[in-house]
Amino acid sequence: MVLDIGYGSGSWLMEMNKEFPDAKYVGVDISGAIPDYRASNVTYEFGNIVKGLKYPDQSFDFINMRHLIYALSVDEWHIALKEIRRLLKPEGCAQLTESQHMPRNPEDRSDYDKALFDSATEIGQDPMIIHNLSKYANSSGMRIIHRDQRHLFFGMYSTIHYL
Repeated sequence: MVLDIGYGSGSWLMEMNKEFPDAKYVGVDISGAIPDYRASNVTYEFGNIVKGLKYPDQSFDFINMRHLIYALSVDEWHIALKEIRRLLKPEGCAQLTESQHMPRNPEDRSDYDKALFDSATEIGQDPMIIHNLSKYANSSGMRIIHRDQRHLFFGMYSTIHYL
């Protein structure tokens, strides 16, 4: 059984279902909105990872959570990761995908980057989550088996800006 936390548009569930049509999928999101994509083996439900999900311990073989960088505070990351650990089967796997939208070096940040960083930090979020996620996961009892970091071009920049 596969869980997608924060399913949003449902695109990840749709892609996985096309690739692995025999699996059963559950998507939870705090919006409760039901995406247009429907399949008999895909269920969408209202749920908030920080408040705990209704599933019994060790219910899922695979858990996906991505793009919650500005949705969770630092304290909520710890709660969410502990809940993921509770929900995973002993040999289960979690995939956590996050991004960083600004240069790591403060001197390379634009005024917009600085304002975003300061605003996020002020309300308890971690705008540099990609550098801390492994530490948070380890403190929640998870073991990191693979970490992948990629540098991407974005915006109107003529040179690469490393994330």
